[in-house]
Amino acid sequence: MNLLICYRKEKKFSLFKYFDKISIEERSHVRFFVMDMYYVYRDVIHSRFSNARIAVDSFHVVMNINKALDNVRIRIMKGFKKDSVEYYLLKNFKWLLLEKEVRENKRKFNRRLNRYVNYPQLLDLILKISPELNEAYLIKDRYLLFNSCCDFHNAEKDFNDILYFISKSKIPEMIAIYKMLNNWTEEILNSFIVINGRRLSNGIMESRNSIVKLIKKTGNGYVNFARFRNRCMYCMNKDSNPDLSGNAIPIKMKGHKRGPYKKQ
Repeated sequence: MNLLICYRKEKKFSLFKYFDKISIEERSHVRFFVMDMYYVYRDVIHSRFSNARIAVDSFHVVMNINKALDNVRIRIMKGFKKDSVEYYLLKNFKWLLLEKEVRENKRKFNRRLNRYVNYPQLLDLILKISPELNEAYLIKDRYLLFNSCCDFHNAEKDFNDILYFISKSKIPEMIAIYKMLNNWTEEILNSFIVINGRRLSNGIMESRNSIVKLIKKTGNGYVNFARFRNRCMYCMNKDSNPDLSGNAIPIKMKGHKRGPYKKQ
């Protein structure tokens, strides 16, 4: 059972050209394809991987919901004066809205509020500012619970319940989230499939992508791809050996011929 994870945002033509280099027989063995919410990927996969089931990484779904919630916060915050308590709370404690769980902590004195307060109390104060913000937060909180506690067998029922819950919302940002979830229902449900004890995710590939970017940054860029590739392969796998087979590019670094030098 093969798993193919794609993360590069290439144009559709480039993706077709790349995947056409892989034989049809090999492509037919791919059973799952994990991706972010990029519609071009879905079109390409349906065309080139007929036996693959598409799964959307849960991180990207949660990220979009958090972004929508934050947009609600910003819109409401702009309706208050900058010297108001509401503006202060929405500006300085926005992270409380985006946390998966706000835990109890020791109360601290807040000069702006002129009282002792902890994080759960601050969150309550923020949610009381606007019914819209409170509703958007409940939608986010309900989806996070579904995403962390649900499994593939009951995912469809719970997901439909969430869709119905969001469909009743009149908040513009949440209406957009409803359309997004409705458009990617099958792919989101497939993300709850567990393979070898792990839920389908492109987290591994995202990690590799970060390593590649870090190597490029610490090396101040590379002008020779063969050197860059060998460096990446070695950093990700210490047992790997340099490989230049079939590479027409020499590994020797390009440089400029030194000119004449006269000692002063």
